[in-house]
Amino acid sequence: MEGLEFIFFNKALAERFRHFVSNLGIASQVRKDEMEGVIVELADEIEDEMSDAIDVEYDSLMKEQMVLAETDGGG
Repeated sequence: MEGLEFIFFNKALAERFRHFVSNLGIASQVRKDEMEGVIVELADEIEDEMSDAIDVEYDSLMKEQMVLAETDGGG
């Protein structure tokens, strides 16, 4: 699958994101990243409306990831 890639450094957040896109009917794959992260890759062809919803969810999870990194001493 070659498509849109979203990186996470917290596996639980990556799984939440994958579940979110699955509920939208979008197929995804998860793989490890070279920098100890997790990449969730989505199909390349996504409608604009769904793409906007995905971006909002990803931004929200990134904010949560930043808070987690700060509380774990990683920020």
